This record gives sequence, structure tokens and C-alpha cells, in this order.
Amino acid sequence: MFVNRIQETLDQQVESVLHDDYLRNLANRVLNLAEETWRANNHLTVSSQPISLEIGGAGGITKSLRPDFVITDIRACRGVDLILDATELPFENSTFDIVYAVDVIHHITDLNKLFSEINRVLKPGGVFFIREPYWGPVAQMVWRFLHPEDFSVKRLFKVSLEIDPMIGNQALAYAIIKKPSLLPANLIPAELSLHRLGETTGVAFLLSGGATFRTKISRKMLIRLESWELKHPKWLKIFGFSVSFCLMKKLKSK
Repeated sequence: MFVNRIQETLDQQVESVLHDDYLRNLANRVLNLAEETWRANNHLTVSSQPISLEIGGAGGITKSLRPDFVITDIRACRGVDLILDATELPFENSTFDIVYAVDVIHHITDLNKLFSEINRVLKPGGVFFIREPYWGPVAQMVWRFLHPEDFSVKRLFKVSLEIDPMIGNQALAYAIIKKPSLLPANLIPAELSLHRLGETTGVAFLLSGGATFRTKISRKMLIRLESWELKHPKWLKIFGFSVSFCLMKKLKSK
């Protein structure tokens, strides 16, 4: 019954995204950013299509928007092609151009093993695209007081994900980008380089209700507001709720 409730919740969230102009536009924008980053890293044209893997893709949002993606998760769920642990990927070396993870890596305990596996399955020039909770002042207020998951640098690696893999510490992106000394030694393999892409999902996302509930605010207005927010990075440093970054794998030297 518990599994059925999870499935019902995920199905409702997917339907919310796919039938909401603003949320669908947001999901596509994040996917487009991942693909544009890969093309830029490899000096490719817009017509080039990557071979892509998503980890933690339960629910079917990405599968609905990108049917050619290989979608994985630890749960059997709508839109999932393979049920697996992202730290033990059953793929050959250098299989994928993009590995895509949205609000996922702070749910994984063994980050060294995760990053090693991602490095192994990425092709040279490949991109591990990550979107995670941001640490701006407004976001921290929401994460600390209105969200069930923790946000604490001090407790960064003290959350028992084995008890419930759906919880995690949302301060992970802050540590990776701003405080790497807090992370396990040699976390990022030498072949991968960290690139911050910027803050996303600002006030427009908050006003939309996200995938949890739908507000009566005009979707056209939200799309216009989001467009304005993306043109004002200083605004998003204060009011942003997510940050996108990637680990790029070195191209083979000619």
C-alpha cells in the first residue's frame, strides 16, 4: 500500500508538470541546458544528439519529454527503464554523452563511488549534469523551516540514507561548489572538472506551487517572470531555489 501511495504521488506530480505550461517549460529548459552544455564542451552543432542517462528519474517526467533517454531509479515506477543503484551502473565504459541528475545526488550515501561510476560510463567530452537545492538566503529559510529534508553543512554526512533514501541533506551543492574541503578526499575524479552553470528556479517557481500543488496564478505571467529572473542573475543569487552545475570529462587529446 505504501508503494502504491508513492506511485500515486509521483503520477500526480508528473501530470502536474506535463499539463502545466510553466512547469513543462521549466523541465524542458533544464534538459536543454544539459544538452547545450554537452554540445559546447564538444564543439558540436545543435543537430547533434547525445546518448543520455538519467539517474533518479522516477515518475516519468524526463521519459515523456525525452523518450530516447535511459531512465533509472532505485524504485520500480512509471517512466523508469531500469531499476538500479546509481553507484553500480550495469553499462560499459564510455557509454553515455550525458548523465543527468535533478535533485538526486544529495540522496546518495557513497558519493565517491557514484562519481567514479559516472566517470566510467561517460564518454570523453561527456557531461554529468546536476541540479541541486541552492543555498541563497531565501532558499535556506524554506529548506530549514518549511521542507522535510535537512539543510546543514555541519550535518552534511550524518544523515542515514539507508533508513529512508528519499531524505538527504540539501547543503551538498554548497559544499561541492563553495566548500570542497568539507567533502571526502578525491571525491571528483581527475578526469572530471567542475563547472558552475548558475542559479535557477526563483520566485516564479515558488508562486507556481511546483509539482506539489497548483496555484491559480496565470501560467503566462509565471513564464514571463521566469524569463525576467533568468536575465537578472543577481536577483537569483538572493531568490533562487536551485543551482545547476556539471562535471565535464576531458576530451581525448589528438
